[in-house]
Amino acid sequence: MAALSEGRTRPVEHIHFIGRRSLDEKVAQFAGQPLPPMLQTAIRLRSAIDEPGADLRVAACIRDPMARQVSHLFKFPEIALAQSGIDVYAEPERAGAWMVESFHRRRPLTWLEEHICEPFGVDPFAVAFDAARGSFRLEREGLRLVVIRLEDPLPLREAGLGWLLGRASVPIPVVDRGEAGAYGEAYRRFRSSFNPPSSLLDAIYGSAMMRHFYSEAERNAMRDRWTGTDAPA
Repeated sequence: MAALSEGRTRPVEHIHFIGRRSLDEKVAQFAGQPLPPMLQTAIRLRSAIDEPGADLRVAACIRDPMARQVSHLFKFPEIALAQSGIDVYAEPERAGAWMVESFHRRRPLTWLEEHICEPFGVDPFAVAFDAARGSFRLEREGLRLVVIRLEDPLPLREAGLGWLLGRASVPIPVVDRGEAGAYGEAYRRFRSSFNPPSSLLDAIYGSAMMRHFYSEAERNAMRDRWTGTDAPA
């Protein structure tokens, strides 16, 4: 957000979902209550897609779905507490088991189809991914879209954002990795006991998104991270 906002005269919005199914589900959850600001923003932006004269610049980030879910678990422990009664920091082992059990309910393996393909009417899967460039780029009337892999080197990600804004690159601030932060000890306990089933790993690394945007070697390396084959020190 900070990278995109600097020097911009047009608004920069940050949302997690814009697909119709997710919007309908979120609105139903808050029936009779005020909608959270991010949900209001997502609804407004969804309507703006089809407005005459729309000029949208969209950046979407993808990463290893398992890594994304683990990061979300530790960065937003209040969600796990509300949905499962588990204190992530106090019981990281139980939190890992709950995350595996609820993994598919969050639909991370079809995120791109739901929140990029459906609302914007585009198909990144129809074009071979250019790994050397490190991003999928599409431009048409009213829309410029970039899909960036978060695992790629910083210069590639900065170049992808630069293309989105018509620059050579956009500097991205470097932040500390979560596992080295406030929840480091809980994260280490989590990793020492986390043993996701092979069926889940098969589904993740055999999914359409992973097969299209990541090579077999990259997918295997990601899988090894969660099986202990390439466990961090």
